[in-house]
Amino acid sequence: MQRERRRLDGYPKKENAHDLFSTRLTHNLSMKILLTGAFGNVGMSTLYELLRQGHQVRCFVTPHKAHKRTARQFAGKIELIQGQRPQR
Repeated sequence: MQRERRRLDGYPKKENAHDLFSTRLTHNLSMKILLTGAFGNVGMSTLYELLRQGHQVRCFVTPHKAHKRTARQFAGKIELIQGQRPQR
């Protein structure tokens, strides 16, 4: 019987960082997330992925008509917060 090697902190040794990362992803933890710029290029990709993973998403966007139209396709799936960022 082969003994499992343990690190000094008591946790089993992982082969590489990818194994450690994938282990953490197996837990289905739903988070509440505030996403700024949700309807931009990167924001939309992020939004789709967060919803696919089952997270609760609040989207902070600037008040534009186009954003209201985009938000309709996510009705019931996101919370929409419209506002302006303070100017310096």
